[in-house]
Amino acid sequence: MFFKRYLPLLTSLILFFIIVSIILSVSLKENKGKFVYALDDAYIHMAMAKNFSKYGVWGVDKTAFTSSSSSPLWTFLLSCCYSAFGVKEILPFVLNLIFSIIFLFAVDMILKKNRTDMSFRILVLLSIVFFSPLYALVFTGLEHVLHILLVSILLFVSKEVIVENKSVLKIIPIAFFAIATRYESLFLVFVIIIFLFLKKRWVSALSFLIISSLPVIAYGLISVSKGWNFFPNPVFMKGNFSGLVFGELSKLFNRFLEQSAITPDLIVLILSALLLSIFLTKKSFMKTHFCLQFL
Repeated sequence: MFFKRYLPLLTSLILFFIIVSIILSVSLKENKGKFVYALDDAYIHMAMAKNFSKYGVWGVDKTAFTSSSSSPLWTFLLSCCYSAFGVKEILPFVLNLIFSIIFLFAVDMILKKNRTDMSFRILVLLSIVFFSPLYALVFTGLEHVLHILLVSILLFVSKEVIVENKSVLKIIPIAFFAIATRYESLFLVFVIIIFLFLKKRWVSALSFLIISSLPVIAYGLISVSKGWNFFPNPVFMKGNFSGLVFGELSKLFNRFLEQSAITPDLIVLILSALLLSIFLTKKSFMKTHFCLQFL
């Protein structure tokens, strides 16, 4: 009974660890036994975490503050790990493995709570492993797995808050940590706020906006006090603030086309989400129509 209940989760975890083990062994062999990350961004976080844990300096070196991390929570978690276990390059990888397990477990719990059948649970969990791709994200040494975990939980719980009119206090801590992990979470927060406004829950919407945005405000004020910009440098480098400020929509559209050409997989994901939304909406409409006819 226990094995059958957790078969989808166990299947996805076993395949996940098999793939990760194969990639890890190949990587160690190619790099003469040294563990390395796929992106250099990981080493920026690691340098900042080391300096913060050893010298109390939030910067890429131990001499001064630098606004070089767009994921304060991830850098802080790394610094805590360094304080507890020493400065080891493997720790971001270990953290990502732990968050991957929690993520797959959380998704399986959500699916079971929605009473989905076993075959669908297996399909979803394996899709996460292969198409995220979760097994590749753990080797980046970055915050993406943690961010996906927090956003998934935020989406699930926010449905209860919006649809079932439950207290917004249920999602404020999750949103807080999601934004502290990646600033892009603000877009999701704004969508939730719009729904709260549509339901005329003014106080809930305002309190949710203020408290969940505290990581951005606090980090920005500290950064400005140290002579840096309000937003971290990576946000400025990757963003297109001129287009947002001056309303140059054509430039934004051209940038969208350029990014689409570079990462066509994102377009596939967007179209898949739209088709799934249309399918679920149509299915819900047909069910409602059938019930009305029956009545």
